[in-house]
Amino acid sequence: MRQFDPRRDLIAVADLVELCFAENLDIDSRRFIQRMRMAAQNPGLFGWRFASPPRAFHPYSGYVWEQDGGIVGNLNLIQHPYRGGNRYIIANVSVHPDYRSRGIANTLTAEALRFLSKKGVVEVWLQVRQNNPAAVKIYANHGFREMARRTTWKSKSIHSTMDSTSEPMAGLKISTQSKKDWGQHRNWLSSVYPPDVKWLLPINFNAFRPGILGGMYRFVNDIRIKHWCLYQNGRLLGVISWQASHRSADYLWLAIPETNDKEVIAKLMPHVRKRMPRKRDMTIDFPGDRSVEALQDAGFKAQQTLIWMRLLLR
Repeated sequence: MRQFDPRRDLIAVADLVELCFAENLDIDSRRFIQRMRMAAQNPGLFGWRFASPPRAFHPYSGYVWEQDGGIVGNLNLIQHPYRGGNRYIIANVSVHPDYRSRGIANTLTAEALRFLSKKGVVEVWLQVRQNNPAAVKIYANHGFREMARRTTWKSKSIHSTMDSTSEPMAGLKISTQSKKDWGQHRNWLSSVYPPDVKWLLPINFNAFRPGILGGMYRFVNDIRIKHWCLYQNGRLLGVISWQASHRSADYLWLAIPETNDKEVIAKLMPHVRKRMPRKRDMTIDFPGDRSVEALQDAGFKAQQTLIWMRLLLR
């Protein structure tokens, strides 16, 4: 085991990550792997984070395991600024299939935690696939505790197959965002995207705010958002918001109370899908056990469910 050296390990690590996660890599993940390979060939193109010495405490570091002349294990540490300090994320933990069940992932994790503890890091997070119980057990043995389960849903940019001409609810109305309902809208956003997960998602509630302040925030940060609100007899039932993205899919954010989320998705999603500002794939991050059938009926497919785990070092 030794420290990850971006100056010589990038291609080998990219190959290992691609091999180990082949079944779960989406377009954006494959692009990142390709970016790693390009950085190895042209380090000046991507700046110091891929070219600095391994001892530098930079945002992309970690450990590798070498055996039989090659890298067969990897763990990366990603620094994430948070409330004036730093959280660290353990990512890309991968072991070559021929070298598994030898304690490599466990040893890499233990060394990474020792390193972070010596540096005074307080919080360490990671995401692990729900269908990987062996990895979950390793992290639990090191003291990590589950904080959330989140499912990523994705849909092609085709119109929903749901029947949007079905009998509407009495008093049903779909309209744009209202200032008077922003408080309720924000409360539902906070419930679906709580602080324990919001910090690592590409969502900022300031961009959702109606009025001049929200408009200024969106303008300064180049954020495009559109909202669709479902009302019944003047009462807000839920909001679905579209946000443009530079990634392979645009985002949909659901601000819906758990008491009627299935009903709101069934009534509102067909309307939203037919009025998307641009024809692109869409992705939704949602609590792992909520509205599975409703989202499937709306034309979305579950990509993966991740367990978010946290360890407090101090």
